[in-house]
Amino acid sequence: MSSMGTTEKIKHLANLMHAAIPYANGKSRAHMETFIKASEFMDSFHQTSSMELSACDLSNEPINYEALLQSLQPMCTNKELDLVNTILNFYKTQKIIQTYQSMKDFLPASENNNFNLQKILPIIENFLENHSSLES
Repeated sequence: MSSMGTTEKIKHLANLMHAAIPYANGKSRAHMETFIKASEFMDSFHQTSSMELSACDLSNEPINYEALLQSLQPMCTNKELDLVNTILNFYKTQKIIQTYQSMKDFLPASENNNFNLQKILPIIENFLENHSSLES
């Protein structure tokens, strides 16, 4: 990104923000939309843009950070992509641990002592890999 000129950097940031808008809350969305509109205005001298942004939502709906990060991946530089993928791996790890805990809680007490992470981890990882490839 350091080899980019100022205009390219602004356009790159605007693209990242545009991808993140569906996952932002109302307050953040308004600031993001303002930045995007300003960058579109600056870019309008070079090319026309008919991009429409969704209206500002004042609700307090939670942000889906995992989906937000996944939507940013196509626009990220290699360095940014490494960071995004690292954070997404933390989400996958959290899912694995939650699944492990859920499965452990459903086992009868006699089998619960024989149930360990080393036995079930490959099964959970395989499930998550297959599940994530279906979403893409």
